[in-house]
Amino acid sequence: MFDRDRMNNADFKLVGQGAMAVVSRLQDFDPEVRVLALAAVFAQVCKLYRVQPMDAMDTAGRVAERRGQSAELRAMNMYVEKEMQ
Repeated sequence: MFDRDRMNNADFKLVGQGAMAVVSRLQDFDPEVRVLALAAVFAQVCKLYRVQPMDAMDTAGRVAERRGQSAELRAMNMYVEKEMQ
């Protein structure tokens, strides 16, 4: 069963590692495919765990602001900005 408290208190180092794994695999595709692929997976995972997509997005933003981003998330952000253009 999905635990919302665990989502709210997720280890951002692990979140960053997971995010980096996803974006590194997307690099081989065109930008338009990347966006749709990410959206399709995100929507399906939210549906599977019965999480409203906007709740997940809001939680990610709030937790990142409150705790600061991990080095892994900062690295993923830099990777996306520099390597996926």
